[in-house]
Amino acid sequence: MTPAQNQVFRLIVENPKISRRELAENLKINESAIQKHINNLKEKKVIERVGKTSGYWEIN
Repeated sequence: MTPAQNQVFRLIVENPKISRRELAENLKINESAIQKHINNLKEKKVIERVGKTSGYWEIN
């Protein structure tokens, strides 16, 4: 896991309902970069999205 992915992961652990926008604001990077980190974490089976817009992140 890269340092940026680790930061995304820690924020998700602290708040499983956090949005991409909130992640981007917290880390001061754009949402497309956040999406790349999220996709990478999902590929590694570290996190999984449950539900859609009002869903949450599940830690595997």
